Amino acid sequence: QNLNPEPPLLDDAGPAAKEPDQKPVGGVKPKVKEKAKSEAVVKVQPVKSERPSKLYDLRGKVIQVEGLDIIILATGEKIKYIGVRNPAAFLAQNGLSHRLKEALNFHEKLVVGKTVTVLFGKRKRDREGRFLGHVFLGQESFVNAELIRKGYAVTEDYPSDFEYQSLFIRLQRKAQEKGEGIWSY
Repeated sequence: QNLNPEPPLLDDAGPAAKEPDQKPVGGVKPKVKEKAKSEAVVKVQPVKSERPSKLYDLRGKVIQVEGLDIIILATGEKIKYIGVRNPAAFLAQNGLSHRLKEALNFHEKLVVGKTVTVLFGKRKRDREGRFLGHVFLGQESFVNAELIRKGYAVTEDYPSDFEYQSLFIRLQRKAQEKGEGIWSY
């Protein structure tokens, strides 16, 4: 007699319902393997993730901003915000260049001197060799989105491959409707 048969996958309607202490953990279905007579061992099957094993791609202290779509880290790396376009050309075309200084001040206060976490997009670098990333300040702020939400940057207006494009478009529309930042003319 085999005391260690192939363990069944548990689901809400299966053996787990009979044993309330055997619940799925973090979206992972445990396997129960019978051991001895009444002792059970829970094995967890890992779920495949698209992200690498680490939670971020780059982390560093911001020492400078270049316009409203690029930051420079203390290590010298340049990060171009994915999905964010510097509004300088837009402002110049509409006779609003004076609004650029306000936007730059906001950007500097938001990130300079602070440690940021960067997650790369589908492409790691642009044609100029800069890293392309989604930039976060701790868990409080998604910098790319914050610049657009406050009306200090413009989202890319062409079809793109970045994950947050629909969010950025909604944030920009709301900023325009409210007259935030550069949209307050």
